[in-house]
Amino acid sequence: MYKLAGTILLVVIVVIGLFCGSVISSSKCSEWNVTDMAVGPDGKTVYIIAAKCTSSPGVYKSTDGGSSFVPCTMPSDFAAPPQAIAVAPDNANLVAVVDSTPAEVGVNQGGTVWVSKTGGEEWEAFPLVPNDSAKTSTVISDIAIGPSRIGMMYGRNYLVCSRDSVGGVTGRVHTFGSGDVWEDLAIGFPVYPMDFTSCRFSPGFVRDRCIVTVGSTAVDTFQDIVNMDIPASVTHVLLATPGVDSPGDMQIVTSDIALPADFNPTSAGGQVSFVAWDGNPYTNDDVYRVNGTVVTKLKVRKDIAGIRSIVCAGTIGSGKLFAGMQEKTKVYYTTDPWSASPAWKSASVRPKGERGVVLGIAPNIATTYACFAGTSGVKSGFFIIPFTD
Repeated sequence: MYKLAGTILLVVIVVIGLFCGSVISSSKCSEWNVTDMAVGPDGKTVYIIAAKCTSSPGVYKSTDGGSSFVPCTMPSDFAAPPQAIAVAPDNANLVAVVDSTPAEVGVNQGGTVWVSKTGGEEWEAFPLVPNDSAKTSTVISDIAIGPSRIGMMYGRNYLVCSRDSVGGVTGRVHTFGSGDVWEDLAIGFPVYPMDFTSCRFSPGFVRDRCIVTVGSTAVDTFQDIVNMDIPASVTHVLLATPGVDSPGDMQIVTSDIALPADFNPTSAGGQVSFVAWDGNPYTNDDVYRVNGTVVTKLKVRKDIAGIRSIVCAGTIGSGKLFAGMQEKTKVYYTTDPWSASPAWKSASVRPKGERGVVLGIAPNIATTYACFAGTSGVKSGFFIIPFTD
């Protein structure tokens, strides 16, 4: 669908210190730690979680494709700092943020979900996510928003996954929207609980009702595709060699999932996804293509450390894949992630900063030719990475 015959030409640095209407407009701080990002379906609305130098992270919004940002005003009872953010695939003004509410034994998992239907102007707190564990260390690790669905009490589904932040394996996957309580999807997973580090709705969720997750046991990491309505497992795939290459719950730090626009878990040819992770110590950190139950390591670089994020643009067989590094602010991309051994290229000018490249992609990348990147550390910030056709 998309062709990337040229090279990424340059990185346009957006100076976050110049937020319009912000009290930080006169700041000389050259460090903006961006830890999460969500790009709206219009390609112009971008939400980020960012911290100025040593200040506490906050939620910021851009309506011009990342050229400028303004801070969102959070409710007085919002437990800062925000931990994760997501935007609806069909409504740029519908955004959800996970705060830092501490977990209480048997009451809630760490983190409360706040939702805004007004682009970050007004917020509503959802009910506490149940904690089925006797531990207080379970925290929400990722959040996703599904497309609009007829007959839903809240208009659509919301999805969170969690992990144990200390040493146990007590993570869960919960959904919200059909009623006023969070539902545990335990029955759908062949192995449960696990420590989950990422979750996504299928792009065709209204039709196929499937979600994709990455979860770890004490010794291995798996991708699961689950039909949420039944609930039942579609596939349960070990992502690397047991006990050798695959990280356990104490090794994996973060993971990410990228799905082509035509990902279809009900079709053998459409069940193609990408998974990447950052491990400590590094445990074969790389990008993996999962085609049904066949897993292929895509070997981004020989000197690979951790991968912080990945994004996929386009459809199966014709899209491209971007990978952002954890320990270095490098962005790699390939125009052929479908081959057995893709050729990876690096952005000719990489984003500034020291580490932790989080990526976002505009749905209309065919006309905007832009990938977004956020970094952490000295001289970090939000960057627009354009490329030629």
